[in-house]
Amino acid sequence: MNSASRRIASPIETEMRNSQLRNMERNSNSVRQMNEEISRLRQRESELVQYVARQRADLENFIKAKEREVSMQVRNAGREVIKALLPFLDSLEAAQRSDQTGQMKALYDQVINILSSFGFRVIEAKGEEVQPVRA
Repeated sequence: MNSASRRIASPIETEMRNSQLRNMERNSNSVRQMNEEISRLRQRESELVQYVARQRADLENFIKAKEREVSMQVRNAGREVIKALLPFLDSLEAAQRSDQTGQMKALYDQVINILSSFGFRVIEAKGEEVQPVRA
């Protein structure tokens, strides 16, 4: 470079150049801070997505467990009703054997048909050893 092409910057030009450099530095810091914030927010989003997935799985497991529990309670309630009806059925069967009119047999048959529709059946136990079934 020759001395003729080189010129001395005025104080205003120097201040403008320094101001531009400071602005560029501030902008650079601001971009870095924004990138850090974006990174932090992405990490938080990932954590929240995982949390929601765990909560959903826990809820589904809870619902399945409650469904099994209710199903078992319904099944056991049916057993208890049948157990409570057994003495009545025995009495009804004995009454129909001594009934001359046949009305007790009709009642007995009706009750047996109702129970059969729910999957129950008469077990012939006359002269057989009792073998209780455990559920």
